[in-house]
Amino acid sequence: VLLLLFATLAGDIAHVLSDPGSETPCVGASGGISGIIVFYALQFPRARLGIMFRYFLFFRWFFIPAYAAMILWLLLQFLVAGMQIAEITNVSGLAHLGGAAVGVIVYFANQWMTEQGTATARIKDKKVVTERRRSFRKPTEKKKRRRRRRRKDDRPDLWSGRGRR
Repeated sequence: VLLLLFATLAGDIAHVLSDPGSETPCVGASGGISGIIVFYALQFPRARLGIMFRYFLFFRWFFIPAYAAMILWLLLQFLVAGMQIAEITNVSGLAHLGGAAVGVIVYFANQWMTEQGTATARIKDKKVVTERRRSFRKPTEKKKRRRRRRRKDDRPDLWSGRGRR
């Protein structure tokens, strides 16, 4: 919620600073949504996003990684920001870029806090890992056997057809 609030405020400030004498109002939370989009793409770069392509009656889904979608989106926003400065469009590309900048800052701040151990929860391998762990139970014999089987040294060598013992 704080990311949305700060990204929206940064987007509004970027819009106002781009042309202080403008009479075009900045209405909406597009800067906040931009911050969330960028944070998500940086946090989960390999997530696959579906984009529907439509040509008259022909529909087709394309799936691209989140980082590629973010790069395409940022390029589009720079184009829109240039059009805004040239007064060709009323869409505030600078508000989108201001919100995106906050998303980048929050992502790197989150990474730094996670490394320092001050974050209460972090996302790792698409699972939330909190500071509180499960109870410390000793593994049963069945679990110990499974772990032994999974060890890298016990796997067969695919080149020679023999195990690595």
